[in-house]
Amino acid sequence: MMKISIEVHLNIEGQRMISQGSFEVNSQSFCADPSFTAAIEAYRLLEKIKNETGHRKTILEKATYNGTNDITKTVKEIRPVVDDSNLPF
Repeated sequence: MMKISIEVHLNIEGQRMISQGSFEVNSQSFCADPSFTAAIEAYRLLEKIKNETGHRKTILEKATYNGTNDITKTVKEIRPVVDDSNLPF
């Protein structure tokens, strides 16, 4: 495991905010694809913020990891995986 820093710039219904933190990621995953691994953590942070704000309209304006690495586009492309194995059809 290793730590990376992530910063997201958000617009929540016209209110701009910045959230940042340090996150542990799998070293092998990060070495294989650092941008995608960081983007997953940024996406998780974004979803956490959405839950905390009552799922208000949230626009991701910018996401970076370790200060200068822009992952905005990658974070916007991530979609949740839906487990449909328990569906009756």
